[in-house]
Amino acid sequence: MRYTMKFRFYGKIMHKCSLRLEIRITQVLSATHRLLIIDELTPTNMVKIREGANGVRTAIVRVPLAPGLKLARLKKLRVGWANAALRISRGNKAVPSALPRTILPASAKVRRPGGASDGGSSVGSLHTPTPGCKIRRDRPRPVHPSAGRTTTAPAMPAVADSTPWFKVLQVNLNHCWAAQQLLLQTVAELSVDVIIVCDYYRPLEHPPQWVDSTDGKCAIYIPNRSAAIVSDHGCGQGFAWAKVGDKLVYSCNCTPNCTIDEFDNFLSGLEESIAQQAVAGIDLVVAGDFNAHSAKWGSSSEDARDSLLFGLASALNLTVCNEGSIPTYRQANAASVIDVTFARSSDNRPLVRSWAVLEQQYSGSDHEYIAYTVLKSEQARYLTETTRPGGWSVKKLSTPGIEEHWDRVGKPPALPPHASTEEHAERLQSYLTQACNAAMPVRSAIRGKKAVHWWSD
Repeated sequence: MRYTMKFRFYGKIMHKCSLRLEIRITQVLSATHRLLIIDELTPTNMVKIREGANGVRTAIVRVPLAPGLKLARLKKLRVGWANAALRISRGNKAVPSALPRTILPASAKVRRPGGASDGGSSVGSLHTPTPGCKIRRDRPRPVHPSAGRTTTAPAMPAVADSTPWFKVLQVNLNHCWAAQQLLLQTVAELSVDVIIVCDYYRPLEHPPQWVDSTDGKCAIYIPNRSAAIVSDHGCGQGFAWAKVGDKLVYSCNCTPNCTIDEFDNFLSGLEESIAQQAVAGIDLVVAGDFNAHSAKWGSSSEDARDSLLFGLASALNLTVCNEGSIPTYRQANAASVIDVTFARSSDNRPLVRSWAVLEQQYSGSDHEYIAYTVLKSEQARYLTETTRPGGWSVKKLSTPGIEEHWDRVGKPPALPPHASTEEHAERLQSYLTQACNAAMPVRSAIRGKKAVHWWSD
C-alpha cells in the first residue's frame, strides 16, 4: 500500500496517435520517470478520460507518491504529438502543479483498496508510505499510530458533508447562442451543480455530463466542477432524465405549437417513464417549460393544458414548487409563468427549498433563470427524524374561545380586486393564525437529541 497522487492532463492530445489515449499516457509516465509500471496504471482503474468542448480532452491519472512528487514539479508533459497541461487534482478542482509544503493535510481523502473512500478532498490517498519516500513534517500527518506496525490500521471516520444542499438552475435558452454562453458564465458564478435546460443551442458535453431528449429540445447538464454523480440516464420525446445520487431528475419541454392531443401524448410518455424509473425510496424532481398556464403555479390565466398537467402531477403525487407569481417568460407585450418545477419526496419531507426567479440575472433569453436547492438524503433524513414542527395543542381546543374570537373579530377584511393570489393566501393565513392563538395553547417544537462525537463518529 502506498501514497498516491491524482493528476489531470488538459489539451488537444492524441488526435493523430494510433494507440489508445489511456495506454499512451501510461507509457509516457513510465518512460518519463522510470518508476511507474504500466500494470500499476491500468486504463480501467487508474486512467479516466473526459471529452470536452473544441476537442480538448481531460485525462485523470492516479500515480504513486514517489513519481507523483516528480510530476508535481512539471507544468507540461509531452503526450503523443502535443504538450498537455498538468495539474494536481484536489477533489473537484485542479490547482497548478507545484510541490506542496506538506503532503496529505488533515483534510486528506482516505482511499482504500477497491476504490472505497471516506469523504473529504485531497491530492492523494492515505496508505502506508512507499519505501524511500521523504515527506516533510511541517505539520502533523494524519497517520494512525499503528501505521508502522504489521497490524492493519482501522478505518478513519467519515467526514461530515458541509453542503447538505446542491444547487439547481433551470432555464429555457430559446435556441440562442449568446444565451448559452451567458449560461456557462452564470453557472460558474453561482456554483451550480445541476442545470435543467430547454431549447438549447448545441450540446455542451458528452454523456453522462450532458443528457438530452430524443428530439433535442431539453437536457440535463452536470458541469465539470460539480460534485454530482450521474449513475444512470435516459431520454424520450420531449424529456430527459438522470439519476443524480439518490435523486431522479427530469428535464421537460413541450412547444406551444403542438395540439392538445400531442400534449396529452407527451404527458403519457413522461408518466410511463417516471413509473419505470422512480423506484421506491428515490426522490423525484420534474422541471421544465411545459407552456401550460395555471394559477396553481402562479400564472394569471388558465388554458386547456392546465387540467392535463395537473392531473399528471396528482397521479404521481407531485408537489408544485413554484413560489409567487413572478413571470418566468417575458416579451415586449406578454409575460406568463410557464416554467414549472415539481418534486416528490420518498418520505414526505421537504425536498426543494429557496425556489426563486432570478430577475436581476440577465439570461439573454425570453425566459428568466430559476434557481433552487435540493436537499441531500443524509441531511433530509436528519431533519425529518430529529425535528417536529411547532403548532397548537389540538387536544386543548376551546370551542367557546374560538367562537368568542370570531364574534369579536368578524370576517377578514376584503382585499382590493387587483390583489394577487399570494396576498389572499397571506391574509387567510394571518386570520386563521389569530383564531388558533385565541383557542389553543402553542405547542413548542420538539427536537431530537443532538449528535455527540463519542457516539456519532
